[in-house]
Amino acid sequence: HFVTTGEFKSMVSGGKFAEWALVHGNYYGTSLASLETVLGQGKDVILDIDVQGALNLRSQKNLAPVLIFILPPSLAEVERRLAKRGDTDAGTMAKRLENAAGEISEAIKYDYAVINDDLGTAAGELKAIITAERLKTDRMAQKYPGLFGPGI
Repeated sequence: HFVTTGEFKSMVSGGKFAEWALVHGNYYGTSLASLETVLGQGKDVILDIDVQGALNLRSQKNLAPVLIFILPPSLAEVERRLAKRGDTDAGTMAKRLENAAGEISEAIKYDYAVINDDLGTAAGELKAIITAERLKTDRMAQKYPGLFGPGI
């Protein structure tokens, strides 16, 4: 959903976002109401958001987010991938590499890290994380009330 900058700022003031950030001069956010609706249906939600947004989401304790950082194998590979696209000038490339290095340094604050070197391997690791999170005892106890006994 696209809104004007004024509408976006008003929504921020009204607490309408689970997370939001100003990235590369543009505002981005995740609707709290939409997120709660989907989660309330018992569905998994995967958000593709920047570090700033992810760490803001972490502060939403009622959502219990699980943060997975998808890492490049190296900064040299980031540079190679950007160059391969052919649409990034030298100044923009330097800025994006600087931003990537800064973001990568935040990966330690996430719950999991997946190296996106081989797509099949990375996808398998992502699926394994999702499966493991679904099978955590507290989540299973919510799904199967009474099975785990009192107190859970």
